[in-house]
Amino acid sequence: MLGTDLFNPVSHQDGLNTLLNLLVECRLMGNKVIFIGNGGSAAICSHMAIDFLNAGKIRAIDFNSGPLITCLANDYGFENLFAKAIEIHGRKNDVIIAISSSGRSQDILRGVEAGKKLGCKVVTMSGFLENNPLSVMGDINMYISASKYGEVEVSHYFILHFLLDCLTEKIPAD
Repeated sequence: MLGTDLFNPVSHQDGLNTLLNLLVECRLMGNKVIFIGNGGSAAICSHMAIDFLNAGKIRAIDFNSGPLITCLANDYGFENLFAKAIEIHGRKNDVIIAISSSGRSQDILRGVEAGKKLGCKVVTMSGFLENNPLSVMGDINMYISASKYGEVEVSHYFILHFLLDCLTEKIPAD
């Protein structure tokens, strides 16, 4: 389901077009995409940040470096890891892509809140329970109706790769 919230869903095509336009605008304006996620979602974030940077020619970053995680978690608490990193790196109109299969991870939720305070555009990707907290926090919310990690994570991966392919077709690399 794609939409501004669970109670205002839009078609998959409309949602993907809206997100694609957001990414195109982000690239053309020189803003960046910030990916945040834990565990398997962190691996998706790292991979997609590299692909968006290299293939999509869009500024992209993730916060999955071991030393960065241990530094910020030690100094600010694990639940504030992404919030602190976003406070430092985020700028108005950057795009935060927050990925959490459960949609309940406190570090992801707080990272989204920090991004919203800065004026970032927020895209959420979640699964499991339809009413998870993350599923209504973004400007664009993608909810995968599945209860298994593999199904949710592969769906998130597929959507992001699809959007990257569309981005590179819409605006070819220089």
